Amino acid sequence: MKRSIARAASVLAAAVLVAGCFLTSAFAEEQEKTVSLRIEGIKGNVCEREFKTSAETLDGFFKDADEASDDFELTIVESDYGAYVSAVNDEAAGAFGGYEGWLFTVNGADPGVGMSSVEIKEGDSVVLYYADPFGAGFQFPEADLAKLEDGVISFTSKDTVYDENYNSSTEINPVSGMTVKWYTGEAEFKEYVTDENGAVTVDKELLTKGEHRFEYSKYAENGMPLVLRGAADCTVTVKNDVPTGYTDMSAALAMICAAALAAAFTVLSKKKNAVCAEKAH
Repeated sequence: MKRSIARAASVLAAAVLVAGCFLTSAFAEEQEKTVSLRIEGIKGNVCEREFKTSAETLDGFFKDADEASDDFELTIVESDYGAYVSAVNDEAAGAFGGYEGWLFTVNGADPGVGMSSVEIKEGDSVVLYYADPFGAGFQFPEADLAKLEDGVISFTSKDTVYDENYNSSTEINPVSGMTVKWYTGEAEFKEYVTDENGAVTVDKELLTKGEHRFEYSKYAENGMPLVLRGAADCTVTVKNDVPTGYTDMSAALAMICAAALAAAFTVLSKKKNAVCAEKAH
């Protein structure tokens, strides 16, 4: 009897152990998240891909991404104010002699706290970028495509400004002086610069029907990035071919009608001259 009880207890213990391992594994898999990371450095894009992580906060995610990728190396410093990224590869904070450095957004917004306090969730999108928002200034361009059929793309930015008491507010400003590349092939492109209203006008012959890739960037004279570049897969779709030489279809029809009337007037004039000449004889 004692042996049966002992054997049953052993079997039960083994079952509990297996179940515990299974539950632990299942819980770990459940906690694992997929998070996208884009790194925009001083000279260009460093990384744009998804990573698996079990980290609860942003600093842990950065460490997991660093370990999983050979494309970049993050230098993460632990300080009294929390952890922060001091360098990506050889691009370190203060490279231009000021207070510029590595900042981040999560799902397109600044969390307003250190990365050790930012919780990470499934499907989050993180952007790590180099900027000097308090010195050279920095903008986050958003493209307005309402007038794309006319070739016009306008860029604005939601900028944080501070009053004399350091109270913050948001202003929407145009992004002027920014270089925009409109790609016509894999490596071929036409380059434009935004005007004081943040707009460029793409040549109509380049507005062919279909998907088009474009890029934008802006730098200070010393090479400091002044805007957050667009993602590598920034595209717009032109629904219809835009007729070259005409601003719209009504103008094209007006041109056709004017030409037809001119031709008809010429024919009538010739017939009238012929009749007059016959009567004279």
